[in-house]
Parts: sequence; structure tokens; C-alpha cells
Amino acid sequence: MKKLYFFAFTLTIVLWVAACSDGKSTLPDDNSNIVLFQLTPSANGVEEFLEISEIKMLYQNEFCYNVTPQTISDEYGFQIFKLDQCCAGFLLYENETYNLGEYFGGLGITSFAVADIDQNGKSELYFTYSWGSGIHRSLAGYFDTHNKEVVLFDYSYFNKDMVFVNENHSLSLYEADVDVKSFVDISLLQGEEKVGDIVFDSDKIQLITSQEANSG
Repeated sequence: MKKLYFFAFTLTIVLWVAACSDGKSTLPDDNSNIVLFQLTPSANGVEEFLEISEIKMLYQNEFCYNVTPQTISDEYGFQIFKLDQCCAGFLLYENETYNLGEYFGGLGITSFAVADIDQNGKSELYFTYSWGSGIHRSLAGYFDTHNKEVVLFDYSYFNKDMVFVNENHSLSLYEADVDVKSFVDISLLQGEEKVGDIVFDSDKIQLITSQEANSG
């Protein structure tokens, strides 16, 4: 009986080792851990952020807000701040400040997602933002936590805004219906038109538009 138990235990260990040593990543092969969130204004950490960043206010009655849900900051270390008049947005990550896209003439940063699209074990922070003097345009980008840099996708969605959607465990962008209470309190709802998907292809993170996907 002892020999039988020992054989079963040994077989279990062998199978476990084989499963972990087949050369495949142990990370999930889908993006099931996508976390979506929108602007959540508060005064948390604002004073400390202004001291670290030394940002100058552009308007006399301008205020800075932390627009990050506390659960996101606790889990990933991201602290996102936004000015309520000029719409400039910033990320504070590991005591360094990063600009999050253009903002002049638009809404600035509007919606966010945390996901490990390139499956390197470190989650990126994705964001949508809008700007435009005369022509409103919505764009997307991400902060690469591995290389500590902001990357902006070379695509503009004109005259409308975009919002992130977790579509079947994939990070997608859809046209958004926007409710603006203030520039730091903006709600976005998913519209009907799909704009594209954020994917890892050709060894880099890319925004593949629906038009590109359909023509390919």
C-alpha cells in the first residue's frame, strides 16, 4: 500500500514538473485580468504630488485632483492627477511624473484600463484622451511600466470620444457617449461603433482599428 501511495505521489510531481517545463509561459494566454476605470476625483495625495512634480497652474482658479480609484493605486501603484481647467493629466509612478497625452481644446484624459497586453508580467496603464483646436479628436496611449515611458498610438478618432471595453477578455475601444459634469468628473458609456483593439503583434503593443482588421 505504501508503494502505491509513493507511486501516485511521484507521478503527480512528474506531471506537475512537465507542465511547468514545456517551454510555454505560465502567464494566462488571454487578458482576463483587464481592469477598467474612469475618473474618480478626490484630494488624496494632491499636495504631495504638487510638491514632487512642481507643476505650474495655467489658470488663477485652477485646482488639481487625484482622479484614481484608491483600489487601483493600492494594487498597481498608479496615481493619476488632472487639472480641472486646462485638462492636463499626469501620472505619478514610483515618485516620477509623466504627462498623459495632449489636452488643449479637448477633455484631456477620460478613461483607463490596466492590463498586461504584452504578457511580460508587468501591467501597463492604458488611457484615452482628447484634444483639438477646431477639430475634436480622441486618442489612446499607455504607460509602459517596464520601460517607464508613455507611448501614444498614432491614430485619431475625430469628432467623438472613445472608451475602453473588456470585450471577451480583449481590450477594445468603442465610440463613447460622454457626460461631462466637470473636466475631472466625466462619465463615458459604450456606444455602438467599435473603433479597434489593443493587441500585442510583431513584438509590440499596437492599436488595430476595426477598419484595418476588416481590410486585412
